[in-house]
Amino acid sequence: MTEDSRSERSDAGSFAPHVPYIAPRKRRDGGPAGSLEQARERERALRAAERGPAQRDPRTWVAAALLVAAVVALLLGGALLGPALCLAALLAAAAVIAPRYRRGAADRALTAQIRRERHTARALEELRGHGWTVLHDRLVPGTEHRVAHVLAGPAGVVVATPLPVHGPVHQRGDALMTGDVILTEWFGARWWEVEQINEELAQRLSGWPWKGPIYPVVLVSPESRGLLARLRREPAVPARFPFAYRDVALRSTDRVRHWVTAMPAPLGQLAVAELTSELADACPPAATAD
Repeated sequence: MTEDSRSERSDAGSFAPHVPYIAPRKRRDGGPAGSLEQARERERALRAAERGPAQRDPRTWVAAALLVAAVVALLLGGALLGPALCLAALLAAAAVIAPRYRRGAADRALTAQIRRERHTARALEELRGHGWTVLHDRLVPGTEHRVAHVLAGPAGVVVATPLPVHGPVHQRGDALMTGDVILTEWFGARWWEVEQINEELAQRLSGWPWKGPIYPVVLVSPESRGLLARLRREPAVPARFPFAYRDVALRSTDRVRHWVTAMPAPLGQLAVAELTSELADACPPAATAD
């Protein structure tokens, strides 16, 4: 992040998400989306507790009765009618019991996000052979706000986040949307993350002094690659940022390695090693040890 880019962002960088204070907890590296896995496990445990014992749920007894009816129908219904009645009873039993074990909206959303972050993690791992260190599932310094991926290498620091998908990605006026969700504030939060990390590194590397560069990038899945081509034709997107929105670069996941390795690389090997160490310490793992 440079002084010029800061002045060009206007309102994009003024957004700051509400991050409540939480007492420090022991952390562990859970790998890509590790803290999301923990959140999904807690969600499933909560739903299981809300369901209660199966024997106390009337749906269990109704489904059991339908299964008995299916067996009786198969044994006594004859060669033609029996199988049809059995199938009908089995389908009815499944329809009755399925809502008890159906995944909730939070579970489905977490599963989709875990899948996206693991996909981008696999693509980013290719950068390790080019002098980059890839940190997954990390916290913004001094907060409980997590970022999916933070990279340190010869070009500086890259904060990479998969594009959330709540439906078809499109642009309405100057607003980028996914389904009915407007992403303006979401892109603003990407600059807030970069600024928080940059400020922490400036304190830790004051002897250099650290002045960047640090880049936010949003990774677009291969099935949404057409978005990049459409954005190039949108008049709301500045010509100097043909693959950007709100001054945040958008890159296809399967092309991110080529983009990162093509960036200017002002840092030497020793500087990268020190930067990597301080970044890993400043952005601890988001997954908890307990």
